[in-house]
Amino acid sequence: MSFKIINAVKRGSAFMELWPADEPVLKAAFREVRVALMLRKAKWGVPPIVAIVLFMLYYSVGGIQGLRLMVTYPSAFSGYTYLSFATAIMSVLCMLMLVLNGYVWLALQSYQKLTPHQEHFYRELMTQLGKEPVEKPRMFELAQAISEGCKKLKDKSFLEKI
Repeated sequence: MSFKIINAVKRGSAFMELWPADEPVLKAAFREVRVALMLRKAKWGVPPIVAIVLFMLYYSVGGIQGLRLMVTYPSAFSGYTYLSFATAIMSVLCMLMLVLNGYVWLALQSYQKLTPHQEHFYRELMTQLGKEPVEKPRMFELAQAISEGCKKLKDKSFLEKI
């Protein structure tokens, strides 16, 4: 089971990196782009927040000796200390699970079949790029084509057809 989650995170991360971040048309047309932008921000924002919360927790209980006292002598600390400890740990887990959930969601979205309109757009874009389209494209192939189109084509009017 864990290998499936790791593979899903890798696939979701690769799918996230495909979407161009600076195209407002794509932000409006695909929710995957909006999720990818939030995950890009979370990749930089969540680790410092988690580190600060864990440091504050470590400092508030008195370091390693305080943690040892919490386990060996539960009556040495007040109930509020245990409540703040549990709250901090749950906050960290929730932040990390939200990021993990975003990657897994993107991985699942990358396997979605295209709508007829999206498939038509994909085929037109692939002909503009001079490549052979995949027979049954999925969202991952569409994202690859859009990313390549944004890099190679100077005229970005093809985005208006989405």
